[in-house]
Amino acid sequence: MQRSTTTNTSYTVTPPSGGSTKWSVVCTSTNNATTVDWYVWSDATDEVADITINNQASSQCRMFIGIDGNTGHPAAPFGSIDTLTRNSGSGPVLLMDVRTSTTGSHTGNVDRIKVHSINAGNIAGSVSTLFVVESNTGIGENSIESLRVRGNIECDISMPRGSIYGLTVDGSIGLAGSHVAVDVSHHITSLQAGSIYADITTNTVAGTLIGTVKTTSGDFSGSLTGRVMTASTSPPATQQFIIARDLDADITLSNKIDQLSSPPQFQVGRDFTSGHTISVANSIGNIILSIGRNCAGNIDVLDLDAAAGHGLKGQFIVNANNSGGTWTGSASVDGVAFAGIPYYSNTNSMLLNGAVGVVPFNVHKFDSFPAYFDGGGGVLIPGSMLQTELAPTSGVTQKSVVVSLYGPVRTGSTSTAVSPVRVWHMLSDSVGVEVTDNFTVTCQRGTGTLSSPGWRTLTVTGKSGIHVMPGLYRVTPVLTDDLANNRSKLYCDQVSGNPAVYDFDFRFRVLRDCDANGFDDAADIAGNSSLDTFPDGGDGFIDDCEPITVCPAEFNGDGFLNGDDLDAFADAFVESSYAADIDGDGFVNAEDYDWFVWWFEQGCVE
Repeated sequence: MQRSTTTNTSYTVTPPSGGSTKWSVVCTSTNNATTVDWYVWSDATDEVADITINNQASSQCRMFIGIDGNTGHPAAPFGSIDTLTRNSGSGPVLLMDVRTSTTGSHTGNVDRIKVHSINAGNIAGSVSTLFVVESNTGIGENSIESLRVRGNIECDISMPRGSIYGLTVDGSIGLAGSHVAVDVSHHITSLQAGSIYADITTNTVAGTLIGTVKTTSGDFSGSLTGRVMTASTSPPATQQFIIARDLDADITLSNKIDQLSSPPQFQVGRDFTSGHTISVANSIGNIILSIGRNCAGNIDVLDLDAAAGHGLKGQFIVNANNSGGTWTGSASVDGVAFAGIPYYSNTNSMLLNGAVGVVPFNVHKFDSFPAYFDGGGGVLIPGSMLQTELAPTSGVTQKSVVVSLYGPVRTGSTSTAVSPVRVWHMLSDSVGVEVTDNFTVTCQRGTGTLSSPGWRTLTVTGKSGIHVMPGLYRVTPVLTDDLANNRSKLYCDQVSGNPAVYDFDFRFRVLRDCDANGFDDAADIAGNSSLDTFPDGGDGFIDDCEPITVCPAEFNGDGFLNGDDLDAFADAFVESSYAADIDGDGFVNAEDYDWFVWWFEQGCVE
């Protein structure tokens, strides 16, 4: 036993007696003007029944338990401590260090702890009955700075005016089937355990936050209630929310989830279970929320105020382990439910540019441009876009197709000459000619910001000098690398193993707009027949666009006019494909057949 001053201090040490094998220690400070340091240790791994601290002074009483202040003196940590508490007096009691051991038959347990602050410690066993860090205005914030418990914490943790800056539990906080309460008024900067069975309430004071909450091997069961989940610089640490197995808990934040770490991490190793909700009142920021397997719980962002940056801005990934997981829970933003889970129709802009996607990521037909929608009865009706009949020239902009997916994607190549998709000009609903080389495909490759829709989109644009023929087009992903033909696999990004995306089929229709006025030529001509008087009552082209290179009979897009074009048109005509709508009036009929024959006989004309 050692103390820094002998003035106004006293202590008693009671050895084991009456059949007891445990020591008792009482340390008392009275009317001290300066801090008193107490060192309580033993020469062997002794067990202690009680260490009681009476601080009746206004100055601090600092305790070092199981460690010697005289570095030349050998000291052993205690085998166990039944009670380590402050008793009489209102002066602050700080536990600067506490060490126990499991040497021999000792448990290393500390049954009860009640002090005003914990600076450091290594408890080899469990804390079982009482864990209180009391409020005391004499030391400012009451905190746990760096404490490791190698067993369990099996009791409530009460910190009515304090923060947890570093608490690591090798076992569990609480026990399966027996949840404890963790009440922390200020920050939780780092709280880690093998498993957590607890209802955690924190951030009850404005300006406080949640940083790292982590299980290293098990589940988190219970609840987490606070204000903000974000990064902290006091003290600096990696900020994470990582649950090794199942998230069987409600997460309720009165403000937001923001940048947790770099890269930002909110990870659940297996399932987010049914009957639970992640509820965020303000926003889910530019972070990746990852559910390893199944998402059966609910996701709610309660406020959507784009001006204030609220809403779902990040990326929620379901089945991130690519192990057959599903999304069967619900989701809503500002009270508007996601329609059609897992392939919902809500656009990213409605969510503030966020998305929820199931691995492998599928095409978001409703968020693409032009939108691809289901017309009912299983018949897919493609969206339409206008395309100038002229090759891109000065003052004429080649329009782009934006293919959106439900999650972040990347290609295996950084070369813009290598395409992660294949583009087809459809001769019928099932037969098409590949025209990928006529297009430039831009992919963010996972390097964009999470709040940018481009992080999960592909942009398909006609190359300069290329005339994109009117008709039906199809975009499909490259699922196997074919670098010899400038084709690169399209991957799910930020996913274990980076699997290929879903084998999607996105379709759109190109309409004639040869005068580049933003309206379909067929609609222009229908409204004013005098726009098309050549030849024989109209050729389907606005006369003011001529002379142009016109070759609608070069039907299969291979650059040659021959019998292959006849065969391709016949197939499309029989199937009533959009591609056979030669006159662009929206119908496939005898007039299209007559026009094709006439153009075939004329050849390609200027």
